Amino acid sequence: ANLKAASPLSSESLESARSEQFEAMEWLVNNANYDTYSNEVKTQRWAMATMYNTLYGKEWSVTDGWLQDTSECTWHGVACNDAGSVTSITMSENGLWGWLPLEISLLKSLTEVSLTRNFIKGFPAEIFSLPNLRVLDLDKNTLEEIPSGIVAIASSLEELYLSNNEITAIP
Repeated sequence: ANLKAASPLSSESLESARSEQFEAMEWLVNNANYDTYSNEVKTQRWAMATMYNTLYGKEWSVTDGWLQDTSECTWHGVACNDAGSVTSITMSENGLWGWLPLEISLLKSLTEVSLTRNFIKGFPAEIFSLPNLRVLDLDKNTLEEIPSGIVAIASSLEELYLSNNEITAIP
């Protein structure tokens, strides 16, 4: 997969050997099954690996399956549809820390993100452009801000939970 084409906003990060995106790309291309993956699976695995790296996955309470050769559909907290596309990421109280990466917006089949009781500081506005996202639950984290313009682009969203955070202003 041409990851730069899949995520143009990640281009600069993909060129930096110290970035989480670059580390995720290295993990992906060094996978023994890489050549058998479709472009969609490559993009999905890269986005998930970037999330793992960005949110300090090595420090999570439960990491079962993450960044192993198994399908990402078997990774802890991940659910997929019959086609193998990630539809849900649910990891409450798992020690996730930091900002959700922009690459989460590449998971086009995602319907639910539930990361309550972690240490999520922020998320990209692009998450609201996901065509199937129905639930975003970031309750009881350390969110400091809400991206501006989310109301205009959150067309499919049905449930948004952001209470019990450190948000000081709503755009």
